Amino acid sequence: MSQQLIQQTGLTHRALCGVLALPGSTYQRWRHRHLHGQPVCQTPGPRKVPPLPLADLRRQIAELPHGMKRTRHTTRLQQEQRDLISRRQLQELIRQERHQRNWIIRHQWQRVTWLQPNVAWATDATEYLPDQQGRKLQLVGVQDLASSYRLEPAAALELSGEQVAQLLATHFEQHGAPLFLKRDNGSIFNDARVDAVLAEHGVIPLNSPRAYPRYNGAIEKGLQELKGTFQVCLPVPPQWEPGQLRPFILAGLCQENLKPRRRLHGQCAQTVYHERTRMRWTKRQRHEIFEWLREHSEGIVNKMGKQTISSTDSAPGALRP
Repeated sequence: MSQQLIQQTGLTHRALCGVLALPGSTYQRWRHRHLHGQPVCQTPGPRKVPPLPLADLRRQIAELPHGMKRTRHTTRLQQEQRDLISRRQLQELIRQERHQRNWIIRHQWQRVTWLQPNVAWATDATEYLPDQQGRKLQLVGVQDLASSYRLEPAAALELSGEQVAQLLATHFEQHGAPLFLKRDNGSIFNDARVDAVLAEHGVIPLNSPRAYPRYNGAIEKGLQELKGTFQVCLPVPPQWEPGQLRPFILAGLCQENLKPRRRLHGQCAQTVYHERTRMRWTKRQRHEIFEWLREHSEGIVNKMGKQTISSTDSAPGALRP
């Protein structure tokens, strides 16, 4: 139509727009649509879109590989659904699906609560601040899991399995040996001398599963809190002398054990550990408990929906009747 008017009047495109009081941008847009076979004029407002297939979309979202914090392959799904749903709305649906899955997983976990002191201890190692020569102080902590009572740690510039074995033997003689000891997979904790001490006292070792640091999270949290207390009462010297640190370590340890804790209903760890009845077992009872666990471990694992278990596999070599 515009070409016919231009031929009849001899006007240019700009002049024709001026006569018709038509904005040049509108004319160019209409002309572009006409050349591409599209409707020249369209009704103002957002385009009509087909109904959102929400059930199908949720199915596609459920099939995505969801992690604890992120979901993969969301960009491809966004490109497929960009004409039906905005990016923000799609991300919200994905977040809801991931949150629901994580909630289900967390509530399916098997949780163990230790009710009496001296049933289970945990041990782990950590590093403290470096001295002026750059050498860090190495600490091995031991903690009762029912009361959160922290036993005196070992301090050294270099740790060995012999030091861990001596520390455990000292605490076993002083407080009585627990039934279980949760330990890390580090070489100093799986040393033959450590296993010998555990076997002598009839303690069943529970090794941390691979790639699952939360298994021994109680002792790790306890060591972090203890190091925070040390920063107040244990200043960094020019050179660490582990043999001279015991008064400072005991001061920080006492402060942590006397702190009221919510998980203990406002009581402190020292009160719970020393005033509650601490469990005791004979060597024969310890061996019978271990044999029962070994016989029933496969059924327990199958009930949990797992395929393997490492703690009962590693324990027989460290326990003798």
